[in-house]
Amino acid sequence: MSTAKRRVLVVTLPLEFFGGVQSQARFLINHLQRHQFEVGVVTYAGRGLCPELNASWLRSLFGGSGRSEPCTGAHWSFDAKVGCRFPGLEFTYTEASEAWQRIIKSYTHIIAVGGTPVIAHPVVKAGRNCIVWCADDLAGDRDDRLGSMSLPRRVLERYLIRPKLEAQQIAVLNAGRTIRGISEATVERLKTYVPNSDADIERMQIPIDTSFYTPLAYKPRSKIMGFAGRISDPRKNPRLLFRVFRELRQRDIIRELHIAGPSDGSTMAIAQSYGVADGIIFHGHMNREGLRDMYRSLDVFVLASHREGLALVGVEAMACGVPVVSTRCGGPEDYIKDGVTGYLSDPQPESFADHISGLLHDPKTYDQISAACRKMATENFCEAVFEQHLDNAWKAAWGKSYRS
Repeated sequence: MSTAKRRVLVVTLPLEFFGGVQSQARFLINHLQRHQFEVGVVTYAGRGLCPELNASWLRSLFGGSGRSEPCTGAHWSFDAKVGCRFPGLEFTYTEASEAWQRIIKSYTHIIAVGGTPVIAHPVVKAGRNCIVWCADDLAGDRDDRLGSMSLPRRVLERYLIRPKLEAQQIAVLNAGRTIRGISEATVERLKTYVPNSDADIERMQIPIDTSFYTPLAYKPRSKIMGFAGRISDPRKNPRLLFRVFRELRQRDIIRELHIAGPSDGSTMAIAQSYGVADGIIFHGHMNREGLRDMYRSLDVFVLASHREGLALVGVEAMACGVPVVSTRCGGPEDYIKDGVTGYLSDPQPESFADHISGLLHDPKTYDQISAACRKMATENFCEAVFEQHLDNAWKAAWGKSYRS
């Protein structure tokens, strides 16, 4: 088979940032490379990352546009960033432009990986077929951010940014492309936008390395609960997480809350307002080994989110034998089977605390749930399952197996 037939372009968000989409994209890139693909990667140029690629507002007003530029030090065959006009308006990052077209039209096999279907908009406008692999719809991605926006930004969001992004999302979903959501909740949300069509929208979950994320042979109870993710993101609902911790500390069930991932001063201020800052360990960004060690140190992993596409961190914790207690926020319902691999809780701290207290006071039940967590992760979120899902998507998009 010729090299040209093994080329694939991954269109995604800037990989410099920390987040689930970046982890998702990096996994896909590595997976394709292991299958002997020559992988190109293109991302939009975030305003703060590559200002030289974006047209200034003054230039934009007079018809200026962004440009693309190859990046150095890439771990794949091709790496570029694409600038835009009017940087900061967000919808301009994924507008069709000559810079996007030049890169996209040199590939026949393209996979767009993003938080929403919008990431595939430049591909659709270029007339190229693709697989779209996304975590949520626009509502889930943006609604909780409104409260943290300034008044002028909220006005822009309502009357300009959101309508433009929604138009891009609909254009992608109605373009007849192969759409894959990372959870059943994502799939159901996306289907609501095309209720009367035969759109190809199915699940393709993100796998984890179950040979790396493993339980300790023996772990005594530690009275530690944990969370991993961007806790400053309003969608993660840090206020509920801290209230749950306060309730458990008052009951003498949990003594520490460990948080992996970026945080900011506002997060610490919230923790201080609830009187729990002295019991929280903010680890910041952690490497794989550090994150695994944190999971292994926990008695329970907690997701207090308003909404999640999947929350892969919950699966990683489960692979380490740690039960997960979560709100009913979408994605986690794919792997949390109530009373079997953890608990789905009402969004009140007392409800969370009751579940966790009952779990930690019953060693037999805890061990059963811990074993079921490991089984769920290894059987349903292993790379072999992902390979089959990707192969089905590849056949739907291009008529043959990516493994052939």
